Amino acid sequence: MKEDTSAAPSENSEDIKLGETTSPTKDRLDRKRKRIGVIDDDEDETKTAYEDPIKVMNEHKDTVKRLKEKESPLKEGENKMIDLTTLPVSASQGSSSTKASTSKQSVGKHSLRKSTGIKYKDRSTLRKLSDPKYNPTTDAPFAAGEPVPFSFLVEGFEEVGACHGENSKEAIKVIMSNIFRSVITLTPEEMVICYYLSTGKLAPDYRGVEIGVGFEILRSCTAKATGRSDKEIRQEFSSQGDLGEVVESCKSTQKSLSGFFIKKGPPTVLTCSEVFEDAMKVANTSGQNSTKLKQSIILRLLKDGTNTEAKYVIRFFQKNLKIGANAATMIGALAKTVVLLNKTNLKFTKSE
Repeated sequence: MKEDTSAAPSENSEDIKLGETTSPTKDRLDRKRKRIGVIDDDEDETKTAYEDPIKVMNEHKDTVKRLKEKESPLKEGENKMIDLTTLPVSASQGSSSTKASTSKQSVGKHSLRKSTGIKYKDRSTLRKLSDPKYNPTTDAPFAAGEPVPFSFLVEGFEEVGACHGENSKEAIKVIMSNIFRSVITLTPEEMVICYYLSTGKLAPDYRGVEIGVGFEILRSCTAKATGRSDKEIRQEFSSQGDLGEVVESCKSTQKSLSGFFIKKGPPTVLTCSEVFEDAMKVANTSGQNSTKLKQSIILRLLKDGTNTEAKYVIRFFQKNLKIGANAATMIGALAKTVVLLNKTNLKFTKSE
């Protein structure tokens, strides 16, 4: 009897390809591959042979990664810098990239303006901030529309720190309210900046913005800005107990040979906007080499500012102005400002 061998294909038959399967597993896998975009609906069925599911998922991840790279406007290794044409009043935590980067946070409508070419009034010819006859327009060192000099705020801090004894809180409110009245009357867009600088903050507490500068960074910046060694700065700090006073006293006695060879131009005047913007950049700087970037920013502020301004720059980064006025006192001064300005029928617009 002759055996029927037509139903049993030989080993060399080309009807069955290696790796193909007709089980339900193949159908489920093909549907999944179509859903994630590995194959098209009109693709030839002969190309939908069984493949490793891990390989399929890896291909899908690579596709998503390529799409994200096309959407990103920056190349790998580039830094995201803060837009200096906006006023950032809040910041999120910086990303831990391979290089130091700053996150862009722009809230409000404020353009950073510097004091280049601006001649401010001589404060010695004007009334003091504690004077009961202080005029917010004529006694302010800056004119309408000009950036608020940081020295104006520092002068108020010095007068506030000298208030002691009975009714000192009320005297502090008078001094700070005179500052706020001048800012709101002449340059109202910088009022938010001046208030935050007066409280030693960069944003409201609920936003969680931290400056993130340690004592060692500030001590190193103090040594570089004053031309002293780290050992000398440590000795001065142990005797005075205030790093702000250390930088003030060391800058006043600083001698530098480089000053004889540098052509002197117009004096640099720090503004409240510059101090606030640089402090925000320090808070947003993170990642590799972030310590060097923070030091360079702080060092520029210490060198450009006067002795007294440098003292309060250090104290601001320490989040303690040491003037005897807390946030509640500043709120009271702001309330006093609104009451006094309301008598002049000044209209306030709702901020964003």
